[in-house]
Amino acid sequence: MSTETLLFPTILAWVLTGVLMVGVAVLVTFQRRTIAALRRHGAQLEQQLQERAAQAERDLAERHQALESLRESEEKYRTLAEFTYDWEYWIDPDGRYVYVSPACERITGYRPEEFIANPDLLLTLVHPEDRDRVAAHHFGDRKPHEILDFRLITRNGKQIWIGHVCQAVHGCDGRYLGQRGSNRDITARKQAETALRISEERYRQIVETAHEGIWAVDAEQRTTFVNWRMMDLLGYAPEEMFGQRFESFLFAEDLDAHRAQRERRFQGENSVYERRFRRKDGQTLWTAVSAVALRDVDGQVIGSFAMLADITDRKRAEEALRESETLLRDVLDSLTAHIAVLDAHGTLLLVNNAWRRFAEQNGGADRLVGVGTNYLTACQSAIDQGDTLAQAALQGIRAVMGSEQPVFGLEYPCHAPTESRWFAMRVHALSGIRPGVVIAHEDITERRRAEKALRSALKERETLLREVHHRVKNNLAAIIGLLDLQRDALDDASLAAALDELAGRIRSMALVHEMLYQSGPLNRIEFQDYLQALLGHLQGIFDLRGAVRIELAAFGVWMNLDTAIPCGLIITELVSNAFKYAFLKERSGAGPDDRLVKVSVLQDDEVHYTVTVADNGVGLPADLDWTTTPSLGLRLVRMLGQHQLGGTLELDRTTGTCFSLRFTTQPRDRSVEP
Repeated sequence: MSTETLLFPTILAWVLTGVLMVGVAVLVTFQRRTIAALRRHGAQLEQQLQERAAQAERDLAERHQALESLRESEEKYRTLAEFTYDWEYWIDPDGRYVYVSPACERITGYRPEEFIANPDLLLTLVHPEDRDRVAAHHFGDRKPHEILDFRLITRNGKQIWIGHVCQAVHGCDGRYLGQRGSNRDITARKQAETALRISEERYRQIVETAHEGIWAVDAEQRTTFVNWRMMDLLGYAPEEMFGQRFESFLFAEDLDAHRAQRERRFQGENSVYERRFRRKDGQTLWTAVSAVALRDVDGQVIGSFAMLADITDRKRAEEALRESETLLRDVLDSLTAHIAVLDAHGTLLLVNNAWRRFAEQNGGADRLVGVGTNYLTACQSAIDQGDTLAQAALQGIRAVMGSEQPVFGLEYPCHAPTESRWFAMRVHALSGIRPGVVIAHEDITERRRAEKALRSALKERETLLREVHHRVKNNLAAIIGLLDLQRDALDDASLAAALDELAGRIRSMALVHEMLYQSGPLNRIEFQDYLQALLGHLQGIFDLRGAVRIELAAFGVWMNLDTAIPCGLIITELVSNAFKYAFLKERSGAGPDDRLVKVSVLQDDEVHYTVTVADNGVGLPADLDWTTTPSLGLRLVRMLGQHQLGGTLELDRTTGTCFSLRFTTQPRDRSVEP
């Protein structure tokens, strides 16, 4: 074996040993480095662990503090929610209550647990008229913030108003978490709003319907408000007044007084005064003004407010009263009667010139019978001196003052040394609310003399009238006698009958004059007595056997000469026709004892008369037109009734014949009666 062969393994071993030693050295070096690195990393890790542990301890302490703060916050907000006055709640996205505050029981009478157990309880409590609106709000689109007022019925049945506000709740990621809401009992507020609305409406109605005008102006006297009444009083439209200066509606001569009044108002003086305005048509409007100054919170004047009452009519009445008083004074002073006005105590308030002159001329004095003195005391003084007429006058005055009688009159002599004088005293109660009387003394001496002369003349006139009626009656009787003589000389029966009818007509006129001659009044007769005599005469001519019964009704009827004569002639013709023609043959169903003629005269008042003549006989022929028949009797009835008396004639043929005459006369002139 060669040396080379033996050296190769040795060298190889040495190489491998070297390599091994190098590897071990490298490995040791790497291990040392690794250990050093691990030590460094371990130290860093230990430091990091220590830092993380410290951070964890800090985090844990902060979390604990946060949890404690959260708990305290939740407790605080729960306490706040539990004791809040409003009814708070929270519902989840499914509509279930998560939280309901205890205030719900105070407001509705239902506990929170009842709302949580029954999510629909709220809707069942809502007033039926509001339920759809609340449901649409509750289940509609979710809005960030919503407000709603609605009515709700509480457990005890009371209706209340709820003010509701709610908003959607979202998480940080925008996820919908539910709805938070708050309900408040706003019944008192609603009632206050209703009361305010009613009050405002009443105020508006008062302002708009007030009988007074209402006017407001600003600090510059520009119109800011007028009601319709004020515009109506002045005759302007709204646009013609708003913004216009107050003074533009005044008369130029009243501006100074207005400005002075305004300054006093600004100084705090409030008063009622009169002011006139110029209407749009130029007429004057008088008003009673009650105005106040309007001030701001600092007391500065910012305008004026006034209420104005229309007193134009009152002003006109006052002016008319002044004119009337002046006129009354002038009228009283122009009268010759001595006139005085007394109050309820007898004090003289007013006397005219004639009163004063008479007092002066007859020794009187103002201190006795002048204004301010007591007239009753003066009368009593005269009574004390033995004047019996003064006693009667005093009693009469007191009777009128005491409303025992409305008027008192007394005529008394007041003779002067040179002549006889008569006076008439009349006492009238004052009309109106002021008690008192008016006394007038008038010289009636001339009237007394005239009355005396008139009585003599009337007596002479009465004598002459009676003589005239007597002579007329005698003349008519003479004519009747001549007609009777002529009738007896005639052989023609028809002519004799005509003369009889003519004599009957004249006799009806003569009877009027006979009754006027025999009665008290000379210008009118009592018609019942006249007709009784007239009908008796006619029955004596046409019904000697008394086969026809006559009924007369004219009690209380009086007629003057101009009315009595034509009425007597008409009744004479109609009754004569009834005697002559109504009972020539018996009416079917009637016996001989049923023959009847009725005469009635009605006087509705002093001037309206109705004369009726009726019989139950056979009636006029059916083919007879009484309005055109040439019969003298009916022609005379038509002429006297329709033309002379101006009346209306009617014929009723129902049962027999019935003529009715209605007419009106002129009122009787009583001044000429004796």
